[in-house]
Amino acid sequence: MEENAKRKFRAYYGNDWCRIAFEGLGVGDFIRLRQKKLDVIHVPEFKRTHAPRQLFRFKTEEQPKPPIVKPKISLWQSLKALF
Repeated sequence: MEENAKRKFRAYYGNDWCRIAFEGLGVGDFIRLRQKKLDVIHVPEFKRTHAPRQLFRFKTEEQPKPPIVKPKISLWQSLKALF
């Protein structure tokens, strides 16, 4: 982390919270600011209880092909073709 961010965090919350924030947190631990007070909370690992299922089935339809557009011939090209 940047030195400026560490310095600003240390100035707002003190050395103890700075040390906890940068060294003491494990996986699933967070620092929470609640009603102007900091505390450490732990969020357990998410484990699903149900197998995933498909909610919607989409039908794939073929898109119609765009019509073939012949290139427009200029007046000069049409006169040149006649002669």
